[in-house]
Amino acid sequence: PLVIKNSKRLQVILWPFSLTSARHTVGVLKYILGTFDNCVNHTMQGLFQVQSAHMLAKFEQILSEEHMADPIFEAVKDSDSEGVIALIKSCFDEYEGVLIDLDDLDKDLLTYAADTKANGGEAYVVRDGDEIIGTIAMGPVTEPVKKTVKEGVFELKRLYLKSGNRGSGLAPALVRHIESRARACGGHTMELWTDTRFERAHSFYAREGYEKKPEERPLHDISNSIEYLFSKKL
Repeated sequence: PLVIKNSKRLQVILWPFSLTSARHTVGVLKYILGTFDNCVNHTMQGLFQVQSAHMLAKFEQILSEEHMADPIFEAVKDSDSEGVIALIKSCFDEYEGVLIDLDDLDKDLLTYAADTKANGGEAYVVRDGDEIIGTIAMGPVTEPVKKTVKEGVFELKRLYLKSGNRGSGLAPALVRHIESRARACGGHTMELWTDTRFERAHSFYAREGYEKKPEERPLHDISNSIEYLFSKKL
């Protein structure tokens, strides 16, 4: 059981809680750590010990990997455009001033499957029933000056996850899947660009072995975006 000093009410609530759901377990622990300073250690199956918010991040990662069922990655279809747009918009809505631009920068989403294929890339979605809860894509990287494809270098694109599914192990699984697809296509390096405001994403990519590079690029879009470059050897 999870023992909270001076909180019998929470003890009663948490005692019957199912530990098969990593996402909900982590959510409860975050609430507790954010509310109580006198939380004692919680050990599950002799593997995890939560003593602080710092330890919670590691707990979330390991727990989610242990309890996350293997997701099904489906190649994106033309009919998925609406669901992918809704997912990305919900993620952008978490940040002030970050907008989806279907008239310019994001107009490829309107014909996402066809556009991705035409540019030599691949895109995948994960569903919960009929709802798209996760997406990721990759494509070849082109030299900005010579306009030639960089041999063996791919770009990880559009990794988005529904907020309620974060911490479930799905994001690392999506990354591993797209990295395996890049390797299968002869890739030795994966690059990605991410908005300077997406600090949670920066930490996630670092945990996944991506190194932040000094390069930055402004997109001159309606969100006034500036992006950092990350890279990883596959």
